[in-house]
Amino acid sequence: MVYTILHQRDHMAKLPTFVKSKSDIQLLRENHEQEIVALRRTCDHKKYGATWCEEWWAPGHGTGSSVKVCDNCGQEMDRRKPKWQYELKKKGRKKGVSK
Repeated sequence: MVYTILHQRDHMAKLPTFVKSKSDIQLLRENHEQEIVALRRTCDHKKYGATWCEEWWAPGHGTGSSVKVCDNCGQEMDRRKPKWQYELKKKGRKKGVSK
């Protein structure tokens, strides 16, 4: 949101100055992000456990990777690549390339 502040300089004509101010939603988001960072720093991941989940890049479109996520703070703990990536790496080929 932009606020206009009028001020006088040496008793001359009033000149408008534009000042950008952070909106309430921006302040809430920044505070929320800071709280999440603090929680993840202090979280005892072993105490709360973690769950393996399938990773999706969009709804209904899985990447084939699995991600281990802390049940308390949501931090990514570990990642498993799909088997086909390991197989292609061993053969020295890229996905989609035929012999």
